[in-house]
Amino acid sequence: MGFFTCLAFAGLLSSLPVHSLRAPADTFVFPGSNSKPWVSNPAEEFLTGGYLVEYHDNTKQFSALSSALEGVGLASQHRFDYNHKFFRGSSFVVDEPEDQERTMAKIMSTKQVKNVWPIRLIKRDPGQIHSKLPAGIHKSPKLAKRRSEDKWSTHVMTGVDRLHAQGLTGKGIFVAILDTGVDYNHPDLGGGFGPGYKVAKGYDFVGDNARFGQDLQPDDDPYESCGLHGTWVSGIVAANSGPFNAVGVAPEATLGMYRIFDCLLWTSEDVVISAYLKAYDDGADVISLSFGSYSGVPTDPLGRVVSNIVDSGVICVAVSGEVGGPPFQANSPATAHNTLSVGTVENTVKPIFRFLGEYSVDGGDSETFEYEPTDIPFKESRELWTWNYTMDYDDPYSLLTCPDFPPGVPGVSEKVVLVPFCLGTMLDAVGLGAKYLMLHDNGDILPSVAVADTDDDEEILLGFGIVTREQGDAWQASFLKGANATLSFTNPDDPDFRYREVPNNLGGSMDIWSSWGPSLEMDLAPMLAAPGANVLATLPKKDGLYGVLSRAGGAAPYAAGVAALMKQHDKRINPKELVRALTTTANPMKFNDGRSKDDTFAPPIQQGGGLINAYSAIRSTTKVSPAHIKLGGRNKAAVVTIRNNGRKFQTYSISHEASHSVYTVFSDLFERTTLPEIAPSTARVLVFPPKIILPPRTSLGILLHFSSPSKLAKERAPIYSGHVFVKEKHGAEFSIPYSGTPSNLEEIEPFNKRLTYLASTDDISKGVEDGRIFKFPKENVTDIEDFNLPVMMVGLDFHAREIQAELIPESPIEGFDGRLGGSEPFGPLPPGLWFPIPVFGNLASGELLPEGKFQLSVRALKYGGEQDENSAWQQISTTTFGVEFVGGGD
Repeated sequence: MGFFTCLAFAGLLSSLPVHSLRAPADTFVFPGSNSKPWVSNPAEEFLTGGYLVEYHDNTKQFSALSSALEGVGLASQHRFDYNHKFFRGSSFVVDEPEDQERTMAKIMSTKQVKNVWPIRLIKRDPGQIHSKLPAGIHKSPKLAKRRSEDKWSTHVMTGVDRLHAQGLTGKGIFVAILDTGVDYNHPDLGGGFGPGYKVAKGYDFVGDNARFGQDLQPDDDPYESCGLHGTWVSGIVAANSGPFNAVGVAPEATLGMYRIFDCLLWTSEDVVISAYLKAYDDGADVISLSFGSYSGVPTDPLGRVVSNIVDSGVICVAVSGEVGGPPFQANSPATAHNTLSVGTVENTVKPIFRFLGEYSVDGGDSETFEYEPTDIPFKESRELWTWNYTMDYDDPYSLLTCPDFPPGVPGVSEKVVLVPFCLGTMLDAVGLGAKYLMLHDNGDILPSVAVADTDDDEEILLGFGIVTREQGDAWQASFLKGANATLSFTNPDDPDFRYREVPNNLGGSMDIWSSWGPSLEMDLAPMLAAPGANVLATLPKKDGLYGVLSRAGGAAPYAAGVAALMKQHDKRINPKELVRALTTTANPMKFNDGRSKDDTFAPPIQQGGGLINAYSAIRSTTKVSPAHIKLGGRNKAAVVTIRNNGRKFQTYSISHEASHSVYTVFSDLFERTTLPEIAPSTARVLVFPPKIILPPRTSLGILLHFSSPSKLAKERAPIYSGHVFVKEKHGAEFSIPYSGTPSNLEEIEPFNKRLTYLASTDDISKGVEDGRIFKFPKENVTDIEDFNLPVMMVGLDFHAREIQAELIPESPIEGFDGRLGGSEPFGPLPPGLWFPIPVFGNLASGELLPEGKFQLSVRALKYGGEQDENSAWQQISTTTFGVEFVGGGD
């Protein structure tokens, strides 16, 4: 049986006003806590012993390299060959790898290898499931047409509904999706796989029921045997109209699914590259990817492959990311040149499914109530019990001080217990015997609560659901007056339910979790934004056919669907022109701070050109270029070209509106939030001429001169940005986003000195005193928590191209190599991280640390720096600490 995880309560975390510092691999660390820091080390985000190589032109197969590797003492296992015009190389795993630096040096010593990289692992966020139907719903006659309107909210937002009305549906266009697989048996996705079906092509690069760490078992069937994300994004692109009329952007497009994730949602860079090349070889017109990994620059292997595919004429769409700010968070391959990189926009409505139950008081007439089900459904009628608790839900900090659950409640294991949506209270209730929990939420839009399997055979919970604040308040008030209420629940396999669409006050603005750009080369990413938060689309049959997700990269498949419509309209359009058209016709959106919108446009480094406007991109007769103006250094002028492709004279007015300037480096990293800090001043722009009249089929250049803000702290890597608007006198409005920085990014130091220090695993919130003695076990132990060990806490203000850590003895030790085991050189890493580098007592050589006194030294390679330049590194050394060993017969 399952139990709720801590915290899959995403609604609880996201409601807090101060967000935790983001650690790698979506691991969160709360500053000031005394908990043991079992958070991910960035060095663990590489496949152990895995390497990706690029060959010199005369090498084509791994067999030639394998012999050469044996000659330098490296036995290896082959993974992939890339004998392709876009990339020629291989990936493999070294059987008994030495430390990464030495292994890479041996690989590079072979005559076949031109470049080598460690294979980066990629973990995809499963997203946040807001609402979904139960697994057995596909058998139910209750799944009849629930919605008759032709206007689907996301399509109204983007003009796609108008293109559908004119007959553009993506027919004849092949869209390839790289994801978790697809339930192609879904009635809205064609009901089958292969030629003649909607899902006509595809491949599984990992194998059915694959688990991380197992050997790849590829096959030619991309069925989604586990997970649900690939089916969801497939529906966003091309679903037929089902009972909720959630029609895809390009419902007549042909799909290809290339499964790259295992059942734990892990993949690796070499798998993704293989999938891109396979999709290209299969004839894809558009390739969609709704995740990525951080690199900061477009020259990583994946970025290079995608750039080459784009240069060949195939449109590649990638989401910028789902981590919010500060700037420079955009993922690869969204930063690849001429890729259509996409940010995430909130839907204007929140689609919701609610099960229907009945409650009666003191045996009276029954009344209907709505509740949010979970994977632990209620199956029979039960008495309701609660108590006199209070929660100030309007104060987010109240979620940190939960009401106590009273002990000794008679028959608590047989009753449905109404508890506040507060983790401590829920855990107390379960610990005191509650088996059926109904959560009393803090609003009308219920969050979705995830459950996780446990290894215990005991059924921890037998029923679990959520009701709104209003319903919970009414039940609590009635109970406290002495009333006895009985709750009855719908059959979870064939439920009575309601579908509703609730207005979203943040609809049509950026989702605060959408990653901010630009790239470190100051190229814009995202280029534009598309609906991707609170989106209803298809799910596998095993997961209920339909569901609503956020933070799941839904903006990329939406934009891919729009690209298919544009490709259907004009088969000759190339990726660069498509990106320009979509970016300059997008609708800039107001800034969203997570609670409300303000009167200033969101910065282009968050939203690109704005919300995608498919209709204007296809039907406009005005062409505005370039897609983006990149400023910085001495680059203070630009020319905007306006072309009138219409049949009549057209009058244009040109204006400018600045967005918020923002800082990359927080004034206090300890207080980092999802959004960056706003800087005090913005750019000024001189436009000449501000108004023009163009005859048909003519163009004119408009001169722009930019004055960068004068009151910005350059050491904090500020970004200023805004939009240049071009408006037809009686028609459409266009815009060109601009962005720049007054800083030399190569001079920004990566480390936050206050948050980079030596701590102990029993308290990571502060540094240890000089001379602290740490005692290590002589032998391997199964429970490392029995020991307090040294750990280097590292805070990053800015991008680090590479990080290295080593021990420095107080007195010289002959032949001593201080590189730590488990802490290979790693990177690149984005700004705003706080993470540990633990010392477990062994060196990279496999030997135990010698006893004695040491310092830990950590150094970071700055952006643009070369490894052999001392000035390109920032280095910090800790206080001195002692190492002693205990146990093993002592």
